[in-house]
Amino acid sequence: MLSETENDVTKYKHTFTKKEEKQMDKQFGHIKLLAEMKYQYEIDREKSLITQSNQMQAVFSIMSVAILMFLPLIVDNNKFSFRIDLVRPFLFVLLLQILSFLLALLAQWRPKKIIMSDIKELKDSIIGSDEWVKLTKSYAQSNQKIILLEQMEESLITCNKRRVHLIQFSIITSLGSVIMLAILICHLIFYIN
Repeated sequence: MLSETENDVTKYKHTFTKKEEKQMDKQFGHIKLLAEMKYQYEIDREKSLITQSNQMQAVFSIMSVAILMFLPLIVDNNKFSFRIDLVRPFLFVLLLQILSFLLALLAQWRPKKIIMSDIKELKDSIIGSDEWVKLTKSYAQSNQKIILLEQMEESLITCNKRRVHLIQFSIITSLGSVIMLAILICHLIFYIN
């Protein structure tokens, strides 16, 4: 990971005027600040997505309890002579809820992503670099940090996009089961009366 960083730093010539160095320090400092903000945003987004996944699991629990409490009432009701055609839809609703739960559970999975190297590896690659003189300049240090943040952020964005898709599918299956349950309950209310 650092070899790419070092190669990027080498594209700058060795000597700059003080004015150019000052301008580059400001530019790279600003870019570094924006990169840090963007990376922090992605970390916060990851936490938010995991929290949303937890909430989907709570919805699953509540819906499952409601379905499993309502199912025996239907089976034991004297007006229904244990009609399998009434039990199947409830089981299908429960199956959709289980699918929603599994999707929310998968959204919590933390896949391997690019992280910053160990401190020893970072130190050795900087000190052992042929371009170490350039890394003493503030703009080169900022550039190195920007590149590292960019690599970690790209990996985090990929993981977050995957989480978003899983949560969306979880919400869709959960809403589908709620709609089916509402239709089924309305059908039963009119069937009883």
